[in-house]
Amino acid sequence: GTLKHRAGMNHFLMRGLEKCRGEFSLMTLAYNFSRVLKILGKGFIQDYCVQRSICIEMREIPPFLQK
Repeated sequence: GTLKHRAGMNHFLMRGLEKCRGEFSLMTLAYNFSRVLKILGKGFIQDYCVQRSICIEMREIPPFLQK
């Protein structure tokens, strides 16, 4: 219900089980990503992207991703 309501959908746009699975997977990915943004906040994601781009340029792993 929630996914279809948020997407404004009442049916799949594609035909065939495999294509519908793909369409549903994209819908759930978008829904989950929007939930992550809401929980962590946009600032966290922006900081992560900045830190990640700096580390890619320097070829190192960000400190908060090291185990």
